[in-house]
This record gives sequence, C-alpha cells and structure tokens, in this order.
Amino acid sequence: MEKLLIICSCFCIGAFCLNVEDIASGFRRELHQSGRHLMYMDLETVDVFGNTTNLMYYYSNLYFGDHDNLSKQSLILDTGSGITCFPCKDLCLQCGKHLNTYYDVMNSKSVEFLNCKKDHCTCSTEDRCFFAQRYGEGSSYLGFWINENVYLNSQDDVNNTIKMTVGCVTEETKLFKTQKADGIMGLSTAGNLKSKPIYYHLHEAGLIEHLEFSLCLGHNGGKFIVGGYDEKLIVNTSEECQQENCLQWTKMRRDSQFKVNLEKIKVGNIIIPSKVKIGFIDSGTTYTYMTSAQKAQIDRAITSLCETGDYNCYGKKVGLGCYKFKETKSLSVKDFFLSYPILSFVTKEGGTIKWFPSEYFIKFKDKYCLAIDPYGGGAEIIMGGSSMRQTMFIFDKDNNRVGYARAKCSEDANMIMTDSEIFASNKAEKTKEECYNCITAQLSDEPLFYGVITILLLLIFCLCTLVGYKCFKKIRENRQTRFIRYEVDANSSSVMRGEDSIQLELDEVPH
Repeated sequence: MEKLLIICSCFCIGAFCLNVEDIASGFRRELHQSGRHLMYMDLETVDVFGNTTNLMYYYSNLYFGDHDNLSKQSLILDTGSGITCFPCKDLCLQCGKHLNTYYDVMNSKSVEFLNCKKDHCTCSTEDRCFFAQRYGEGSSYLGFWINENVYLNSQDDVNNTIKMTVGCVTEETKLFKTQKADGIMGLSTAGNLKSKPIYYHLHEAGLIEHLEFSLCLGHNGGKFIVGGYDEKLIVNTSEECQQENCLQWTKMRRDSQFKVNLEKIKVGNIIIPSKVKIGFIDSGTTYTYMTSAQKAQIDRAITSLCETGDYNCYGKKVGLGCYKFKETKSLSVKDFFLSYPILSFVTKEGGTIKWFPSEYFIKFKDKYCLAIDPYGGGAEIIMGGSSMRQTMFIFDKDNNRVGYARAKCSEDANMIMTDSEIFASNKAEKTKEECYNCITAQLSDEPLFYGVITILLLLIFCLCTLVGYKCFKKIRENRQTRFIRYEVDANSSSVMRGEDSIQLELDEVPH
C-alpha cells in the first residue's frame, strides 16, 4: 500500500512538473511571438518630446558615461543622418546653450578615444579621429570620435551596457548652436562608417532580436521603440484592416537611407500629374519638401474638390495652400480638418501612406497652411516630420522594408482617426474612382501657362528697353546736331561781321 502511494505521489508530482513545463513553454512561446512587437521589457519604449509646430523637431533622451554618473543628452531623432553626437565640456567653447549640461569627456571613466593609426580615420592635430557633419541650410558639427557607454534609460541595469561610437562636438554653427536639443541621434546607416545607429549596437550585443526600430511621432511627443513596434498604438482593429489605415509594408530602396519607391501622389481621388519616384522618410526635417509645381498642383486639386462640392472646405482660401478659419460654436477645428481631403503617397507596390488634414495643416496665426515647402528635388520628395505625424513608421532592416499605419502617437482632440470620419462629413464617395483626366490638363498646364506669361513679360521688357534705347539715342543725336548748328551759325555770323568790318575799313581808306 505504501509503495502504491509512493508511486502515485511520484506520478502526480511528475505530471504537475510536466504541466508547469508546458505552461512555461507556452508562456515563452507567447512572449516570443509578442516579442516581435515589443521586445525585452528592460528596453522599454523611449519617450519622444517635441513637435513640428513650435520646437520644429522631435527628440529623445540617451544616457552616456559611468553608470553611477550618467550624462543625460537630449538628441534629435534623425532618420536622415547616420551620426550621433553632442557637445563636450571644456572643448566646445563656441557651442550654444542647450537643455542639459555638456558631456564631460575628460572626467569619464568609461570613455575610449579612437586612435588614428589603429582605427584608420581622418586624424586631427591631437591624434584624434576627426569628423564633420554639415546640412543643406548651413548648420554644421565638428568634433572627434569616442567610444562610450550608452543607456536607453537611466534606470537600465549595468549589465545592459553597450559601447557606442559617438561624436564629441567641439564646434557647432547656426541651428545646431541655437536649438534647445543637445545634439542629434542618427538612425540611418548613412554617413561616416565609424558611427552606427544605437539599434545596431543593441542587436550586436544580443539585447534585441531584430534589427528594427519604430517611430510614432504625434502632435506633441510620441514613442521611440527599439527592436520592434507596439501594435496597441495602431488605430484600427483587425476587422477594419481589410478596409483602411492598417499596417502596410513597402520594400526600401537599396541604399543606406530610408527611401521608398513612389508611384504617384493623390489628393482625394485626384492624381497629381507631376512625376514622383522616391520618397525619403526623414524625421530630422520639419516640413515635407517637394517642387513648387507639385505644391501648386496639390493646392489646385484641393481647390477643385472644394469647388465641385465633394468636400465642404470650411476655410477661406488666402494664398497658395493656406486657408483662414476661426473656430465657432457650430464649427470646431476638427470640423475644419474633416472638411478637406486626404493626401496620399502611393508606393509602387500599391501601399498608401496617408497624410490626413489634421496633420498636413499647420496653424500660422489665424490661418492653416500646408506643411509643405518647395525645393528643387525633382522626382524625389522629402517626407519630413510633418508627414510622419500620427503614423507608426517601422524600419525593418532585417527585411529591408518599412511599415506604416495610422496610429495615436500622442493625445490630440482634433486628430482624425480614419478615412470614414472624413467621408461621413462630406459628399465625397469612398469608392469613387481615381481621377486621371478630370482636371489633369488644368493642373499640368499651370506651370506651362506661368512659363509662357513669364517669357512674354520678358519679351515685352526687352522690346520696351530697345525702343527706349533708340529714343534716347535719337534725342541725343538731335541735341548734338542742334549744338553743332548753333556753333556753325555763330561762326558764320562772326565771319560775316568780320567781312563787313573789313569792307568798311577798305571804304574808309583815302583814294
């Protein structure tokens, strides 16, 4: 009997242990499956601060140096750059005043200076590896490379320490000098090969499984997640995903920057005639940049949709891409946003990056204007922070693709959540076919029209100048002729008077 009890007890304990192992195994599988979206709880989502309206950029905090004496640095999140750098104490004498104290490189116990010979780099006079970073509008950084401990959060365990190559800034100019942020956090692999983005270092250290990060930038603040993305931030549920705004993936171009191949730009159902080929996703740029012709065509398309009555368009047009609107008891700011069409960037693979009116309009005093600035980029547009707002962008380097979906990155009472809200507020039909020819001719003729007008004005100016020159020349010749005639007449008179006097003298001589 005792043996039977012992056997039963052992069986029950074994079964319990097996069940616990199965439960643990199931938990690990669940954790692994969900880990794709929010990896490793010790690498929590990093808060993002800033906006594209007042501060004009987004930044997150990183911590450098000794674990017991960390240096907090607020760095602009820049998918268009491959360098992470910030000012160094006692070395950057011409640097500006920023959010935090300068990093004290000379008193750090964990810093490593790169060696010119060993690390094969451009050498400075002090045997340090030199770097320079310059931007199109003239801002620049100068400094040297160091290896330093970095943490995503000040509470990170010392075991999660990684060494990262960063720039110790000794000189900064223009916007880098006047901005509040301490420096930049480059997230692309473009730029100097000495510097890799933080997610590369975390991946190499085995702290994240996937070479991936995501940015969710809101109207104010947002989220920066390394190693994956958080599905909870995406607006739509799986049932709605067949219809609109759900997570889509597009292959990235084979270069070091985050660029996708574009097929077209749409405003509502109207296709813009200007050819676009590349969309450069650049979180470090405030506005979205395209050619002046493309901006004018977008403006014309919005105007056309307003005139046809498809959209209510509650604002009063007051210039290119600007609308005057004042909130009333019956019309809110969100009502204003809802009365305009969605602007879409369509990829060659058929994906659609949607730009909602609540994001593409930026307020300037009493008017709302398109967050678009012109530049001579031709077929490439720069999709800056303004076009990334309230959209989850996932940069998957493992599979060389970028994901995007409508997301609630920050609280905003005026945010339009889905397409359905807009269609419910206007007469426009959700299933209306794309319009290739309805106003394409008008749109495409605008630049030609203005070009012809410009040429005609130049011809008129040249003709007037020529006529004016000929008139001036004729007047001058007439004045010279009159002057010569006066001189001749005067001389002739003098001669005649001389002859008369001579004749008079002769008459007076006695015979």
